[in-house]
Amino acid sequence: MKKKVFYKKNKAIALTFLFLIALFNGANIISEDKNMLASAENPGVNLYAGTSDPGRVYRYEGGTSWSLISPDLDYAVLDLIEYQGKLYAATMNTSDPKSGTGRVYRYEGGTSWTLVGDNMDAQVSSLAVYKNHLYAGTSGNAGKLYMYKGGVNWNLNVTIQSWSGVRSLYVWDQDGYLHLGDIAYDKLGRFDGTNFYDDAFLGGSCVYDFESYNNSLFASAWAGRLHNSTDGINWNTVLGYYDGNMWELEAFQDMLYMSYNNGTLWASDGTNRGT
Repeated sequence: MKKKVFYKKNKAIALTFLFLIALFNGANIISEDKNMLASAENPGVNLYAGTSDPGRVYRYEGGTSWSLISPDLDYAVLDLIEYQGKLYAATMNTSDPKSGTGRVYRYEGGTSWTLVGDNMDAQVSSLAVYKNHLYAGTSGNAGKLYMYKGGVNWNLNVTIQSWSGVRSLYVWDQDGYLHLGDIAYDKLGRFDGTNFYDDAFLGGSCVYDFESYNNSLFASAWAGRLHNSTDGINWNTVLGYYDGNMWELEAFQDMLYMSYNNGTLWASDGTNRGT
């Protein structure tokens, strides 16, 4: 399962956003032993980062060392994931999230990448592996979910006209669904491989991330809002508005960690803002 930690670009404070993914058969592993670094065909023990303006991908080499492993992949790399032993990158090609072109690239080793998905709405916002298939959530032209068929072929599986885009994807092992979050509002839904269920509309603006913690599924959102569900269907707002978008959630050592665009990191039990 993919994990990521990121900062998103804000023109007012000129921050560049960074996506980090630890790939090791579902576990978060960072190795500083270069002999353990995997190839493009088996990226399992590497840590990768994607950046914006320009969109590039880096590989962690230990200590404070990172290697650039890509040319410029459009304007921004929005997500990274391992699928069948290969690393895939989701991108957007302009700074305007509504008027660009969404693409997906596959890493071939060295600094070589192959374009495997093109003209996928304005941006490919998120990637997920669900039931042994690679899915891409797109934005800019309703909310859409595509399934990869190999080569450069994708099937459009879901179109959600009432959504602005699919900003986040997450496979929750507890209920077996692929969970989706909207890019413009706090809308949450589920996909079972065939049918989409539009479960909740909680106002707000953008569901950035999901995380499983303490037998519940949590969803982080714009302006520091946090939602949770014990069944994946019915949702409650745990935390209200705060000074900072809650871009990332990670469960670690019995705590739920929440990172914000104001540069703060909080550790919580899931019922409050924490410390």
